[in-house]
Amino acid sequence: MSLKAILIERGITQTQLAAQVQMSEPTVSRWVKGASYIPTHKLREVASALNVSLDALVPLPSTRSNNDPQQSSTRGAAA
Repeated sequence: MSLKAILIERGITQTQLAAQVQMSEPTVSRWVKGASYIPTHKLREVASALNVSLDALVPLPSTRSNNDPQQSSTRGAAA
């Protein structure tokens, strides 16, 4: 779930979150837009303010992509 979705679900504005975690509104806006990440030293504070787990705030890389070399070699071996 994205930070934006969490804020909407919780009914919390970017301004309110910024005040709760003592960060500037433009900084929180960049987090919401995905232009920057929440710094590691603020993750627990943000998670607590939103009542979510740390996992909810940390984006996970996709597990497979079309350019995955392991996937390509598997296809080649089967042929």
